[in-house]
Amino acid sequence: MKFKLVYIVLIYCTSAFAQKEVKINQNITVVLPTDATRYNDTSLTNTIAKNLGTKDLPSISLDKFVYKVDDIVFRFIEIKNIQSVNFLDKEQKQIQSLEGIENNLKRQTVTKKINSNHFLLETYEGKKHGYFNFYCLNPKKNKGFRAFIKYNLSNKNESSKIIQKMLESIRFND
Repeated sequence: MKFKLVYIVLIYCTSAFAQKEVKINQNITVVLPTDATRYNDTSLTNTIAKNLGTKDLPSISLDKFVYKVDDIVFRFIEIKNIQSVNFLDKEQKQIQSLEGIENNLKRQTVTKKINSNHFLLETYEGKKHGYFNFYCLNPKKNKGFRAFIKYNLSNKNESSKIIQKMLESIRFND
């Protein structure tokens, strides 16, 4: 009986803490839950093609690192050229300038440090979906990436827990 109980606890703990590493490049690693799968976001691709008036999309990396966990879509984009240690401050001002322009969305932005990494976090909600976007820079503020996360508002609490764990997992190999 004790053996069965220990076995069940071990299986539960292993599955509860299972993780999937996503390497955005050789220097940046993000950890997602093990059930994260690559996701082909055809609605975004179609919208871009429609707005550009072409079916031949430019070589942008909007779909290179897209994953889905339950109803949460994660999109990661490497920032290639960070020119200033004030990068996050400039981006925050730019995001705040959008306030009230986009369908009365109330945006909230905040800068924060998590595990020595520098973040600019942006949140807002639509009718059915919540959006959690961020910039993340390494401690030296010379490497980073951008993330766009979309989730269903009906699952906001669980989505917030998954997102928080992901933020805490980000590692830079400097």
